[in-house]
Amino acid sequence: MSFAERLMQAYFNFAYNPVYDFTIARLNRYRKLQERCVNKLEPEDNDRMLCVGLGTGNEISHILEMNKNVCIIGIDYSHTALQKGV
Repeated sequence: MSFAERLMQAYFNFAYNPVYDFTIARLNRYRKLQERCVNKLEPEDNDRMLCVGLGTGNEISHILEMNKNVCIIGIDYSHTALQKGV
């Protein structure tokens, strides 16, 4: 892994992810925008979804509230976000 990749990984693991869910994700405007986007999905039973840039997965909980019978696969650059996620 290059120095730049290690630096990016460190940024996500130690600076961005630890505070994201307690700051940005709690902003009312962000939550409303996220809700509007998820509502447009209209997930049906047995749908499969790919979430690129999953982070800690806070949008997945909204999707599963709409329909628990969907399969969601998420990928993210940050291993710590995935471990913390849903």
